[in-house]
Amino acid sequence: MKKRFLKKHKFIIVIVVLLIIVSFFITYMFIPNDVKLIIANEEYTFVNGKTDSVVNLITLNSEFDIVIEKDNYFSNIKVNGEKVNKKKNLGIVEINNKNKIELEIKYKGESKYKKYIINTLPESMPVFNTIGESTTNGDFYFTTYAASYGKSNFGSGIFLVKMNNEGNIIFYREGGYNSYLFKKEIIDNKIYYSYLDEDEDGKDNLCILDEEYNLIKKFKNDGFIDPHDYLLLDLNTYLVNIINDDEIEVITKISDDKVLWEHEFPISDFDDIGRDGEKIISRVQHHFNSFELDSDNNLLLSFRHSNEIVKLDINTGDIIWRLGGNKNNDFNTHIFYRQHSIIRKDDTYMVFSNNNKSIKSDFVYLDDGKSSVVVFNLDQENMKVENIKNYNLDCLSYQLGSVWPSDMTNNIYVVDYGRSINKGKKGFQEINLETNEVYFTFEYPDVESSVYRVYKY
Repeated sequence: MKKRFLKKHKFIIVIVVLLIIVSFFITYMFIPNDVKLIIANEEYTFVNGKTDSVVNLITLNSEFDIVIEKDNYFSNIKVNGEKVNKKKNLGIVEINNKNKIELEIKYKGESKYKKYIINTLPESMPVFNTIGESTTNGDFYFTTYAASYGKSNFGSGIFLVKMNNEGNIIFYREGGYNSYLFKKEIIDNKIYYSYLDEDEDGKDNLCILDEEYNLIKKFKNDGFIDPHDYLLLDLNTYLVNIINDDEIEVITKISDDKVLWEHEFPISDFDDIGRDGEKIISRVQHHFNSFELDSDNNLLLSFRHSNEIVKLDINTGDIIWRLGGNKNNDFNTHIFYRQHSIIRKDDTYMVFSNNNKSIKSDFVYLDDGKSSVVVFNLDQENMKVENIKNYNLDCLSYQLGSVWPSDMTNNIYVVDYGRSINKGKKGFQEINLETNEVYFTFEYPDVESSVYRVYKY
């Protein structure tokens, strides 16, 4: 039966076989010489003779298995000396200067493999040191944005960084020019991560990663988003500060790509004189730098150069009160100056108070010469500031700076010293502000380098 079938259909079988061979040949001929690999869920294109032999990744983590996957079966690759058919699971990969991944690619038409070295820690990561070990819960979250202004670190990349208590990087992702912040978000009892980035067309995006650091969402805006801060309320709703052509700051609440409300802060809103007697004449001189939610879920905003915290109704955008400033102060005292990073934990508020003033590009410092962390409570019924603690730091910072409560019960805080002129090389420390005992230090080799805001979750 088989013989009769083969004899009868021999011609058809030959044609089919030939068609398969020709199809394979045509497919092979049209396959590009480039090799595309997916490494840690990001796509990389390797071009024979053009791709550098040392490869730096966009992102990597040491919490989940790292997989290298080919985009087709025709390319030949080896990972750490082992030939890969479709994908290679590397397991947990440690991120450091010494740990390298060996990659070999045999390009189409070539008889030999070309060797590459993949850095687990990119060459453009700013140089840093850590001292000590944190004993409080959580990991440090920050960006290396401000390191690019340093001397030895000038031109260094901007990275989102998650670092553990021993000072080991456990996640990084390369960011763009507007990547100031990196935050951990808990939404519907699930872990997400967020940051601002910039597209090739210059548009700003609020980006969301899932628990395994996969990019799952981008909110694109037509206007320029002030990268100092943003607030993600859920996976569809967020608050940003949008700068328009007239340099008017517009706090904007957006949900499902629709603007729910806008509150403009024209210069005339700050048409009083700061405590140093400096007239506020431009957006740059009063600019916004921080969002936070109050205990009633309304919005707290920090304005650096007008030295005030403004509270807005989160549903309408209307001003509820102002803390600080001059004639606009609704409270009984003024306790901070050139502040950054308004943070609330339960009923306690804290800011990093730079305590300096600047006129144009010339920096003029207050007599005390010390920046400080200010911790306080608010009686919002009687408009009083209570239980004020002013922790002077052994530095004067002229920009940036932040504070985060690691263990407020024991007076342990994470202090980012901002652009400190006399703090040595320290970027941030975890420190007991009552006793000045230091548990953990992150520093750059250059005194001018710094981080932009540090969180600990």
